[in-house]
Amino acid sequence: MLPLVGSLGVAALVGCGPGTSRIEVADAVVPVPATADSAAIYLRITNDGDADDRLLKVSTPRAELTTLHKTTVDPDGRATMAGVGSVKIPAGETVSLSPGGLHLMMLQPDRLAAGDTVDLTLTFEQAGTVTVPATVTDDIDDVVGRG
Repeated sequence: MLPLVGSLGVAALVGCGPGTSRIEVADAVVPVPATADSAAIYLRITNDGDADDRLLKVSTPRAELTTLHKTTVDPDGRATMAGVGSVKIPAGETVSLSPGGLHLMMLQPDRLAAGDTVDLTLTFEQAGTVTVPATVTDDIDDVVGRG
């Protein structure tokens, strides 16, 4: 019996030692989509650990596909969006996914109305999966100034 108890103690400490990421996801909102084809998701990811992490993918049962995107503006002022493979979450920092920059995009989402909830599952390289609710909102104050 003692070897089993000792093994359980070691397993419980693996995530507590140096070189770990501790991820917290907050302030997740989905603006009511202007079209039926896509919907943006904005949120904040904080890594309180002492090791960098990376957001690898996002999924939700409320859309056919959810992707990581970045908006860039060229010298002529034209904004374009492109998919990104992952998002680095440095140790001790907060990364905001917000309008005009990094964000999440639901493709072919369910019909969404203000007040609905979209459950998101975010997969991180170190922290594994984190599931959070995002609130669908038509209040621009919930979205603007999130950077």
